[in-house]
Amino acid sequence: MKKIQTFLFLGLLFAAIGLQSCSKENEEVEDPIPTAMLINKVSVSNTPSYNYYENRDWDTNFSDADMYFLLAYTDGNGNIGTVIYNGANDYVEDVAPGGGITLTLNNPLRIDLNGSLDFAIGLFDYDDFGEDELMDTPVDLIDISSYKVANPPSTINIEGTDGSRFQLEVEYSY
Repeated sequence: MKKIQTFLFLGLLFAAIGLQSCSKENEEVEDPIPTAMLINKVSVSNTPSYNYYENRDWDTNFSDADMYFLLAYTDGNGNIGTVIYNGANDYVEDVAPGGGITLTLNNPLRIDLNGSLDFAIGLFDYDDFGEDELMDTPVDLIDISSYKVANPPSTINIEGTDGSRFQLEVEYSY
């Protein structure tokens, strides 16, 4: 009788373990939420052909705009905070009106998604003399919370206030 009880006990034990492992297999596994965005490539097309703010061409020496990007965190009110990337030293010379530029980064720019700060990207015209001019910036700040989701996009497309089209190619770290 003890043998039968032992076999019954072991049988029930194995059945319970088997049922438990089956229920774990059927549970949905949630996709992880990224902690950082890594920007690998920044492109802008359809750039402004004229400086409407100052009612003149971008460059006065009969050349086209010399363009670069600036990426920075914002303070929540739209004001520029900590600069993430300033491409003034790597500007692209004489970009044709309505043209564009692409910056492929050897070392991706890291955007911390754990914080609460949004970030912005700006397109500038580099000037040897005087202050560089802001050519275009996205209509809205780039809302970090939009990318703290499972399976975030690998390409971010943003419309600029003056018609430029910004595109960020990104990866995420978890």
